Amino acid sequence: MVLPRDLPNVAREVRRCKEGLQGHRFVSVLISLAGQVPIGRHPYWEIFEACVHYDIPLSFHEPGMGRQQTGAGNTNYYGEMHMNFANRPVTLVPSLTLEEVFERYPTLRIALLEPGWSRAVPYFCSSTTPGASSGRSVSRTG
Repeated sequence: MVLPRDLPNVAREVRRCKEGLQGHRFVSVLISLAGQVPIGRHPYWEIFEACVHYDIPLSFHEPGMGRQQTGAGNTNYYGEMHMNFANRPVTLVPSLTLEEVFERYPTLRIALLEPGWSRAVPYFCSSTTPGASSGRSVSRTG
């Protein structure tokens, strides 16, 4: 697990783990989506290099529970917090693209773990499903 405050040491730790006796057991570098610096910026490049070198994905996981900052301030309710989970991964693509990460590391693999998108569906389904606004019953399958 990569913590934002440990960025300078992450690549060294990836090397230590992958080249150790149990290196085959390390299958990914796990990082939180709640960093202070956008993911495409230079402080992360050594991590990208290590992932490419060892052919392991860089995995992003939602930072977890608690009052997370959003564009509209702190969350107060469980529903608000989970809806915010779906927004965080959206910032990955522009950051990685605009900072030209995939040009620099074309074989870098990215994995999004539990990004929260499935939690957003029930909130938006009624407003986007045909017939929902007319009051007619609309069948939904899981």
